[in-house]
Amino acid sequence: MTKQLSPYQDKLHKNILRDRFLSSFKQPGRFRAELEKVKLILKRKGHE
Repeated sequence: MTKQLSPYQDKLHKNILRDRFLSSFKQPGRFRAELEKVKLILKRKGHE
């Protein structure tokens, strides 16, 4: 059962998720490594 979110709510939700994600990485080095991994995955998906 998926409830449609207004663009504003959706944006807010993404920000909350992002903040939670960022706060889970206390070490900047670890975060940077994760960010690079995500970028690679996204790049691969884009090329498929």
